[in-house]
Amino acid sequence: MEIVFEIEEGPPVRVSMLTVQGTEGVERFDITAELPVRAGDLLSTINLTATRDTLIQRLQNRGYPRADVGSVSRMPAETPYEADVTFEVDPGPHSVFGPITLTGNTKLKDGVIRRLLPFAEGEEFSAARIVE
Repeated sequence: MEIVFEIEEGPPVRVSMLTVQGTEGVERFDITAELPVRAGDLLSTINLTATRDTLIQRLQNRGYPRADVGSVSRMPAETPYEADVTFEVDPGPHSVFGPITLTGNTKLKDGVIRRLLPFAEGEEFSAARIVE
């Protein structure tokens, strides 16, 4: 037995408008530069997720460790093959690295270890620098 499904794809849905909201307090850098999705692109869950992840990562590397981003796609009835996409940014509080405490060190001076860290107390929080 064989079952065959024939699917007529029809025209693709494209992103007609892309908006990023909630960035008013994050003006020290352009959070929206070169995002994975742009107006005119095909509407793709993969690209929307990549864009959300990119926005969160940029915020977390520029002092916003609790950043979150949601997205909404609207396809108006009058233009069913065009989607208006809005990303809603909640940066959370701006943060800096607090006091750094070293414990268990018996072989090196604390100053040597602190010089090796890619961040210092009082600097803007960055998730990437913690990984580094």
